[in-house]
Amino acid sequence: MSINITSRLAKFDELIPSNIPFVEGKLKGHQDRKNYSVIGPGVSEDAKQNVKIAEAHGFNIGAVSAAPMNGSGLHSHTTAEVFIIHSGAWRFYWGVDGTEGEVILKKGDIASFPTNMFRGFQNVSKEEALMFVVLGENDPGVITLSLIHISEPTRLLSIAVGVVWVEKKRGGGGGGGGGGGGG
Repeated sequence: MSINITSRLAKFDELIPSNIPFVEGKLKGHQDRKNYSVIGPGVSEDAKQNVKIAEAHGFNIGAVSAAPMNGSGLHSHTTAEVFIIHSGAWRFYWGVDGTEGEVILKKGDIASFPTNMFRGFQNVSKEEALMFVVLGENDPGVITLSLIHISEPTRLLSIAVGVVWVEKKRGGGGGGGGGGGGG
């Protein structure tokens, strides 16, 4: 049996990122960030998210690059999430309100966050930084955004978009869906 291995290769310079993978991507501190779906659908609210290798592997691999002081707000997943730092320095913080703990990770460091634990991250380097993200299982589950640090109008918009996205994932109406890197 011959396998066409070229269909299973992902060259970074050929990946197509999503610039607004989640509704928070319109907010300061989250705008200058790119999410990449490398293997599997990942999680994203961007229906146009490009997935390089869509075949099920039992896990999802994505990547996140961000300008200084940009990243992802507090969120949780129903699957484990592992972060592998490729470049730069990243601040990870966790807890329902983001104050339970924090750590700075650099090139080669790895963090594994369990299911249903709120976590966020931010590039604290002076230049753009990159990390890879692994989500467990073929279906990366549901992402829950913490809206604790978001203004009331944006919080209401986030809730509305989140409900539409969850309904779409469940097979109901609404919009959203698609793939994505780490949340």
